[in-house]
Amino acid sequence: MRTRSLTLALALLAACSGGKPAKSAAARDSLTERQRDSILAQSRIPGASGVGSAMRAADSASARVRRIPRPPLHDVESGNDGGGEGVRG
Repeated sequence: MRTRSLTLALALLAACSGGKPAKSAAARDSLTERQRDSILAQSRIPGASGVGSAMRAADSASARVRRIPRPPLHDVESGNDGGGEGVRG
């Protein structure tokens, strides 16, 4: 049941964030998408707590991705592969 609620919340979040907004009051709004979603998550609208859960899940996934170490870039043309020894010729 919890997985179903989270899936529904993610679908709702994706549906609300997709596409370009029409030139209306929503386009002139000074709130960011995240601020609007946060306000929605705190409301009493049915399923709104799922938006908050989806935001926390997205934040958690983003933090995990940032913690993954990345290998150093290497320069193929000069023979520097990051191994400490260049090509001897």
